Amino acid sequence: MYMEEDKKGNAKLNTDGSLSENGCRIGGIVRDSNGKVLLAYTRAGGCRSVLSQELKAILAGLQGCKAIQQLKVEVASDSLRAVKIIRHQEIVPWHCANITAAIDQLIRQFVSVNVIHVHREANRVADHLALLAIDHELEYFVPLTATLMPIVEEDRKEPFTLFF
Repeated sequence: MYMEEDKKGNAKLNTDGSLSENGCRIGGIVRDSNGKVLLAYTRAGGCRSVLSQELKAILAGLQGCKAIQQLKVEVASDSLRAVKIIRHQEIVPWHCANITAAIDQLIRQFVSVNVIHVHREANRVADHLALLAIDHELEYFVPLTATLMPIVEEDRKEPFTLFF
């Protein structure tokens, strides 16, 4: 993972929400423009839909960015629908209205927030973090676990290109 020259100084927030027979989980990671991990987080519980989990993951990540004073953020989600909702390109489902309103209100407190869609392959670290969630409390942590570090390092060292 690397950032283009015009995005130096921005933090990159990758988020993921999941819903399975094992429960509902969110996870995410915040890195600086050099790929250094600034913050990671997980949480279990709070099911409504996979979309609500994706939006909760974005909200938790933005809250974490604000807490560590990272106010220029690129948010990357593998949920195209969540991205379109935050960009006001799609109507918000009623069960996601409160989460979306909280995201909108929080974004106003940042210098800049750019929300982008990424393919799942570019979001492996956030996906892995979501699977690690076991507690209903939102848990922010660094350093990362030994199983997560190789994924983070591979992501940091190997730039990727996505074609649409």
